[in-house]
Amino acid sequence: MGIMDAIFESDCKELIDCFLKEGHHCHWEISSLVADIKSWAKGRNWKFSWVYREQNRVAHRLASSNFDRNFGIHPGCIPPGIEDLIARDRPP
Repeated sequence: MGIMDAIFESDCKELIDCFLKEGHHCHWEISSLVADIKSWAKGRNWKFSWVYREQNRVAHRLASSNFDRNFGIHPGCIPPGIEDLIARDRPP
């Protein structure tokens, strides 16, 4: 059945607008991916939200880090340098 409830946050307003604004023109390089995600989201409680980068430090650090390719994110396994950000990654 998959993930039924999720909140997807991004500091990329253009991307979030693709999900939230009906008829919004998405860049051609991501349009098919956005369409797939919208299809998967039907019947699920998935929310898409734009946040300031300062509110999204954990995701930003993970996306910009150079972790070993064999490194995976597993429950209970927090990558080095991320735990402190989790505690601070809250809305102002």
